[in-house]
Amino acid sequence: MQISHIFILFLPALLNAQFLEIGSEHIEVSNNAEEGDLILTVSPIRALQNLDESVHIQIEGNPSALAVNSSIIDSDQTIQFLLVNKNAFVNGVNQVKLQALGVISGKVQEVDLTIHKSGVSSKFPTFLEPPRLLLKNEFETGETAIVKVSSDIPVESQINLYGKYSDRIRASYEGDSVILETIPCEVCVIDFPFDLLVVIRNQDQHSEHLVSFDEEKKSSLRMTQKVYRTSIEEHSGEQENLLKVTAIGNNSAIVYSLRDSTGLFSIHPKEGLLSIMHPEFLSISSFGETIELVAIATDGEITTNSKIILKIVSKIDKDVLFGFENEIYEISSSVNSKIIGNIKARSTNKLDYHVTEGREDLYKIDSDGNILYIGDVLRDDRNDLICVTVQEASGGLKMSSTYVRIELKGIGSFPINVNKAELDGIESISAEDEEGVVVSSIQFNDDDKDADLSFGLKTVQVVDQFGNNIDEDPSKYFAIKSGDDKQAHLIVSKSLSESNFTSVKFEIVGRDRTHPMEPSVSAYRTIVIERHMVTELPKSLNLLSIPKNISVPNTVPIGSFIYQAIVLPEYKDAEFRIEPEHIFQISKNGTITTRKLINDEPTNIPFRVTVSGGDLEKVEESNLKVERGELAPEHFTEQEYSMNIPRVAPIDTVVAIVTTSGPNKEGPFILRGSHSHFFNIDDEGTIKTKEDFSSSVLSDFDFLVAAAKDPSINAPVHVHLENIRTSKILLAENQLFASVYDNIPKNSFVAKIESEEKLEYKLTSENPKIEKLFNIDSDGTIRNIEYLTDFVGMYTLLVQASSIDRAGVRSTNATVVIDVLKSNECVPIFKESTIYYARETLPIDTLIGKVEAVDIDKSCELEYEVIEEDSPITVDPVNGEIRTKKEFDYEKTKTYMITLKLTAGRNNQAVQKTELRIIDENDHKVQFDQKIYTVEVSEDIAPSSTVFTAKATDKDNDGKIFYHLIDPSPPQFSLHSTKGEVRVEQNLDYENEKEYIIEIGASNSENSHEYLDKMTLVIKVNDVNDNGPTFSRDHFNTVTDKDTVVGSKILNIQAHDPDSSDKGKKLEYAITSQSFDYRGMSRNVDDVFDIHQFEGYVHSMKSLRDYVGGVFNLALSVRDVVDGTTGKTHLKIYVNDKSDLLNIELPYKPNEVTPQIVDSFISQLSNSTNLVGVPHRITYKSAHGITSTNAVDLQIIFFNETSTEIIPAERILAITEKMRGLPEIRKYQQNAISLSKPKPAPMIQPELLLIAVVFLVLLAITIVLCGLLMCYHRNKFQRQKKIVENDRAIKNAINFPATRSPALISFKHYPSPAPDMPRPIPNGEQHAYIKSPKLNENVASYAIQQATITVAENEEKI
Repeated sequence: MQISHIFILFLPALLNAQFLEIGSEHIEVSNNAEEGDLILTVSPIRALQNLDESVHIQIEGNPSALAVNSSIIDSDQTIQFLLVNKNAFVNGVNQVKLQALGVISGKVQEVDLTIHKSGVSSKFPTFLEPPRLLLKNEFETGETAIVKVSSDIPVESQINLYGKYSDRIRASYEGDSVILETIPCEVCVIDFPFDLLVVIRNQDQHSEHLVSFDEEKKSSLRMTQKVYRTSIEEHSGEQENLLKVTAIGNNSAIVYSLRDSTGLFSIHPKEGLLSIMHPEFLSISSFGETIELVAIATDGEITTNSKIILKIVSKIDKDVLFGFENEIYEISSSVNSKIIGNIKARSTNKLDYHVTEGREDLYKIDSDGNILYIGDVLRDDRNDLICVTVQEASGGLKMSSTYVRIELKGIGSFPINVNKAELDGIESISAEDEEGVVVSSIQFNDDDKDADLSFGLKTVQVVDQFGNNIDEDPSKYFAIKSGDDKQAHLIVSKSLSESNFTSVKFEIVGRDRTHPMEPSVSAYRTIVIERHMVTELPKSLNLLSIPKNISVPNTVPIGSFIYQAIVLPEYKDAEFRIEPEHIFQISKNGTITTRKLINDEPTNIPFRVTVSGGDLEKVEESNLKVERGELAPEHFTEQEYSMNIPRVAPIDTVVAIVTTSGPNKEGPFILRGSHSHFFNIDDEGTIKTKEDFSSSVLSDFDFLVAAAKDPSINAPVHVHLENIRTSKILLAENQLFASVYDNIPKNSFVAKIESEEKLEYKLTSENPKIEKLFNIDSDGTIRNIEYLTDFVGMYTLLVQASSIDRAGVRSTNATVVIDVLKSNECVPIFKESTIYYARETLPIDTLIGKVEAVDIDKSCELEYEVIEEDSPITVDPVNGEIRTKKEFDYEKTKTYMITLKLTAGRNNQAVQKTELRIIDENDHKVQFDQKIYTVEVSEDIAPSSTVFTAKATDKDNDGKIFYHLIDPSPPQFSLHSTKGEVRVEQNLDYENEKEYIIEIGASNSENSHEYLDKMTLVIKVNDVNDNGPTFSRDHFNTVTDKDTVVGSKILNIQAHDPDSSDKGKKLEYAITSQSFDYRGMSRNVDDVFDIHQFEGYVHSMKSLRDYVGGVFNLALSVRDVVDGTTGKTHLKIYVNDKSDLLNIELPYKPNEVTPQIVDSFISQLSNSTNLVGVPHRITYKSAHGITSTNAVDLQIIFFNETSTEIIPAERILAITEKMRGLPEIRKYQQNAISLSKPKPAPMIQPELLLIAVVFLVLLAITIVLCGLLMCYHRNKFQRQKKIVENDRAIKNAINFPATRSPALISFKHYPSPAPDMPRPIPNGEQHAYIKSPKLNENVASYAIQQATITVAENEEKI
């Protein structure tokens, strides 16, 4: 094939396409990987995000070790590789080319991949492909991510990070996890997304993976409407319009819920459809003309809500029947039937059906009421119950629902299926391909062991080279061939050179002939036939569609690439034109570039591309969107240029065309590097070959292309030389000669066919007996399958080697000559290949088996031995006994490969490969990784949800771990015995229980209660605003006196919001309605009572004298001023006269009386009298007016519930007088004296005795104090009496002077005493101070003459 004939190979514009994000061009394949294994790249190769077309992926190589798992990928989809040819490696390396072809645009991207055989042990951990890691913030706080690997990371390993932000991430490891932690920074700017290469190193082993980081998108969940309105008919529940609540801006699935104080409505959690569950209770008299509901939507991150206002309208009489005929339908059908039943409702209008409960993912109802099954084909029968709602499509208040019980009958076998990735694909072949070339291979699957698949081929569409549909039958050029393992191979059955079509779409149909009930499965393949360039004028021009919008930055320089217009098949005389010409220019091959700078152009620039040839013309229109941004520095348009060229390419073959972009774009270019002298580059950026590479020993060339003006602006270039792939199979030798003895054991090696390719071999011989003596393995090894004792001689065998791949069905032959020689008698022969077993706890030198050999002559001196020097066993050379040589550890090594040797005579030997398997013992303890775990859950978590998974480890291979809940355990949770999953069994309520503590035990037995290890799980319940404000009771009753002062508090009613998040919020109270009932009559009243808006106490606004004997009915409401939730209650206020009150003495101490005891007494009296009792007041005063700690009086009134009339006290006493077992009832009096007969005096109680004792003690103390006071006053009286007598004696003495003058003594000065008061004088002298009326009272002290006058004791002595 001439290179110049392949028009797509050297089109620079087509090759400049960018479809793939290439993380690494090197792929490592483990030495122990098998064909068919999935191979993971160092970093994923995936399609770019936001691609507007699908991409066809294929691998070219000579040969290729890998193949793609799916040939068609979409935006952001990862390419998966399969190992298909282990023999394709040359010196451990395989070079292939990955080609990506745009299905719509026809653009091509080619990437050279290097596949290496890795010597890394399979035990070294490898990365499991992780998802993109999301960071919640730009390193403002620390975040942690865990990347799992295939096994535990060895000790002393190193974790290295490479990438732009590797200094902002800290890496460590634990077990089988790589732990990545962000390092917080105060001010840092991160460009998301970014990638880091994570490398695990341990000595000469390593494993690596590219981890992508992206910024977590913030949810902007919101309702589409703030208020939803609809009308609904009372009693029937028919809606004017089916109300559907919708929220947008979510990051994950939205769940809808409803806050409904009536309890009549529900909302579909996924669809947001409002429905009524009990329409029979819906009436205007019960709920008024409007009802307000609150619809709530959450995506797990943000919760939002909006109001639903329902207007209740009166029921309308209808003549036309509407609704389902049955309340429940029973339907039975085969799963193969598309329509499984019909439940059409009756109506004159068009109807919409919805599955509102049950498996809506499996069933759908069309507008005619047909039930469609849209699930997968079932093997076994299944039963489902669904609820179907029907709604008029437009107008009317009609909605109805019914239940459908469905029984689906399965097909009785596993259905045939095709992997989703293989359902559709595009393949490309050449018109010159020979017969037998495999175009496409499709893997069908059927789990039935007796499945017998057959394949058929149908033509869907045939298109010629001008894009026209034609009637040519392509089936004579293609055929379907069944392959191994349920594969269908589409092959070329006839040369395509005579065909007239350029593409054909086939439907490949697979059927299971064993199970005819299984439906057939189809896969589709579009085959594109590559032909030479069209030189003659086509019948029509097929210009591929141009995207409607193409975006480029406003900073692109002149001559920047915009798009590639393509005509298929290519017509060399086609002429292209573009408008507007002052902005764009188009080359002869359809490359659209800029003619001028577009920085000053408008944001949207429409343009038109016209292609013409002769009288034919085709036009495509598009729009160029100019994105504003800063000027970018000059750079090459590609980060790396990579190209594959044939080794036989002539000199001056174009390798690549390079361009730069930026504000200072200038040529020319230069090449640098050790391989640059093999190539040259012109001023336009075209790189060409400078030498002939046909005899070159090199296969890869690497160098740099740089701008001559500034060599720092450069890009790497990689060129790979491809060898021409031969269509023939090459064997190392086509004729082999082998000599063997007639005493070799079975399955001994005889010869081997060597080839670099993976082939299928078949061994034949002209002598059928000889053909049965030998067999050839899949790797070409020939072995004897029978003993050759009786077949001494020379034999010729024919080996046929074949292969089926994209090169077609190829085959070749080889001749093998085997000479079977006669052996002597001393030939050692193993009896059978035996596997030996040893427990890991066995001591050294334990007998574990014996080598068995065929008995031969004793003179041959048979000797046993093991070949490996480091073997874990020893073999007795005489008797062949096998004993342990070391202690075993199953967790370290599970199996050993051993080579045993038998020696007989001098030179006769036999070798046998065998295996020593270690049996695991339960010698390790079950352990939890951590003893205490704490998890947080929301109180609205759904039942059956998993909140935690306990993980215990047991290094023993067969050590099964069972998990147990240790009593006592809360009933709200359950534990899976083998998985360790802790699940929610009952609804949680934060207001009832905020924390649960669960103890979990682990053991090796399911029914064991002896736990080998324990752990504690603390589950903290997070509050959710799921409660509105509520009153302590649904109904309140109270009694008030007719003489209650206006403005007095009647009753204090308090509500509360149980949600912790609502504590402290303001609650607003209101009276919504007031009515007055009296003797069966009722009327509405206004402004009699009012309630404080925030404190909640009810007070009177009018005098109640005119309402004696009646009852007021008050409807009260409370509203949360923050979230608008409400609560309701009712209050009955009975207006009484004091004469209506009755007293009941309760046999309880005051500290023992509770509201429950009062309610119990009230209920007992109400049941006995058939009247309703209402408590008024509790007093702690006995009937005798004496304060007591034991007497509790309950004041109560009775009323007739039917007539709401208060019953007089005399009538109640008359009713209860003849009743026994009731507490004593007496009429209320101001002085609290009982009207009934006094009770006999009870025994003195300890409290009264204590009061009496205290009284007597106080009385005694009072008497003593009075006696002491009397003594004091008596003494005082006597002293005053003596003073008076002395004064009188002195006066008399003065009036009658003495016969001689008394002696004068010195004066003494004393302060003035209080008037008429005696005062003690020093030295014990008693003096009487007599105030002289002539003395000045202002004088501070007085001078007196002390005289002692002796007065006769009686008158006779004077």
